[in-house]
Amino acid sequence: MQLWTFLNSPSFSTLVVLISGLFAFSVYFLQKRNEKKDAATIIMSEIRTAEQAILGILNSKRIAELSIILPNNTWVSRKHLFVRNLDQDEYNLVNDFYTKCSMAENYRLFYYNTLNESVTSKSNHLQVSLIEIMLESIKNGNGKIEYENRKNQLIDMANAENWLFAPNRPTTTLIEYITNMRNVTNTSAGEKLKKIARLR
Repeated sequence: MQLWTFLNSPSFSTLVVLISGLFAFSVYFLQKRNEKKDAATIIMSEIRTAEQAILGILNSKRIAELSIILPNNTWVSRKHLFVRNLDQDEYNLVNDFYTKCSMAENYRLFYYNTLNESVTSKSNHLQVSLIEIMLESIKNGNGKIEYENRKNQLIDMANAENWLFAPNRPTTTLIEYITNMRNVTNTSAGEKLKKIARLR
């Protein structure tokens, strides 16, 4: 009977609410801790990938063979998780690293887009020239044999010409962005992020 009285009392209701609240808070805390750990793991992976790509660019100076510098930018959406873990200088270092990597990646993409446009333009001009040769052969009444000869000559010359417009500005700007970048991995910011991610 006393148990029944206790179960119906306001004290029991308060105790149930308190236990439920503590349970909900612990679940929330564990989720946030895991979210921070997962974000730190992804961020460190992105930083290492970018540092390797940058090292490759600086060593070879060959933009045409570049791999992607920064495939994703997790820092933009997750940096708020690390405000309490990184001091101002560390936070600024990581932020600056991601900003410069993003800018360098934009210039890399601009370079490749311009190169692709150059290939497309060359192809379009080749098509127009082939049609002009065809129309000229028909107009002169020289027929299919002359057309085939001139077509093959044009295609052979076009294939032998391997020059394409490759703009210098994106290349030089990209190199400027990454030349004076500080790596993050071996700094105190990198060590703290590795500790949060439980990496070594």
